Formats: sequence, structure tokens, C-alpha cells
Amino acid sequence: MFEPITLPYGAKMLFNTVKLRPGVTFEAVAEKGARLELRDAVQGN
Repeated sequence: MFEPITLPYGAKMLFNTVKLRPGVTFEAVAEKGARLELRDAVQGN
């Protein structure tokens, strides 16, 4: 299921960052994402 990844010499890793609105927590966003993934899995998408 999981395989090692290989990166060419000199490759750069890019990281996306997000700014959350005041009062929004990372945990709330992660929970919402998990619910969407579960919904998609149940619907067969």
C-alpha cells in the first residue's frame, strides 16, 4: 500500500500554508475534512 518515494537530486519540497480565520481551530478543520472523506467513501466516490 505504501511505497518509498524518490526525489531527484536538487529537488525542493514545497509546503502549502493556510491562515485560519480568528476563532477557527485546526482540529475543527481536520474534523470537517474527516467527515467529508467518510461521506465520499460511503457514496463510493
